[in-house]
Amino acid sequence: MSIARYSFGSALLPTAHKVLLSGGCTAYSDGVGCTALTNTADLYDPSVGKAGAFLKSGPMATARYSFAMTALADDRVLVAGGFTNVDGTVITKAAELYDPQAGDPPNGIFGAFQATGALGTARSHASATLL
Repeated sequence: MSIARYSFGSALLPTAHKVLLSGGCTAYSDGVGCTALTNTADLYDPSVGKAGAFLKSGPMATARYSFAMTALADDRVLVAGGFTNVDGTVITKAAELYDPQAGDPPNGIFGAFQATGALGTARSHASATLL
């Protein structure tokens, strides 16, 4: 990964056979917890080399952690909700869609996020399931 993170989201892109990792906390302090957030994303491609490779993706619009993330049948990924501040007191309704066909591959950016409809209620620690 391009950055160490925890409480991040991950989703297997079903037809591309790649894994998207995004968001999360990037720093931790005992007694405090999360002290820094990221909006960065990486796309793991197991077909590159012997051990695979992490490719840079475009960032999410909102840095967040403990959010819902699920892959759709067409390899887009829905990201919704989560905490948007380090002390876990601000929960967002914002949602984004990752599109693996977007981005700028010649410049090393594989996929991009764009805003989509918001949740009716802000949520954290939620899950999302493809129907």
